[in-house]
Amino acid sequence: MAYTQSGTVSTDNSSTAVLSAGATFTGTGVLVVGYPSVVVAAKTDQAGTLYIDFSSDNSNWDSNLSFSVAAATNEVHRITVTRAYFRVRFTNTSASLQTYFRLQSLLGGQTQLTSSLNSTIQ
Repeated sequence: MAYTQSGTVSTDNSSTAVLSAGATFTGTGVLVVGYPSVVVAAKTDQAGTLYIDFSSDNSNWDSNLSFSVAAATNEVHRITVTRAYFRVRFTNTSASLQTYFRLQSLLGGQTQLTSSLNSTIQ
């Protein structure tokens, strides 16, 4: 399988449904063979943890990356595909209900993320 475009949205791993305190959104495993990378972007008004998971069989999620997400921070990560299946998880680690939550996952051949030298890095 070869990818045909960059930036294909994984609707199974994207969400705008707000999470209560301590709740977790867990995406659905999707086959990413043929996609060289995934980009996951998250922004919410409450602190949380973003997890990017890979699996060889869509059952055992042996490869996991986690990132702390500060409230009101645009968190974006480009990850090289390392297994056949991908999913994303996000846990609201705050003691409050989110008032907004924007999580989007893109599959494709995205270039490396960069920032200009004089920009503020979040």
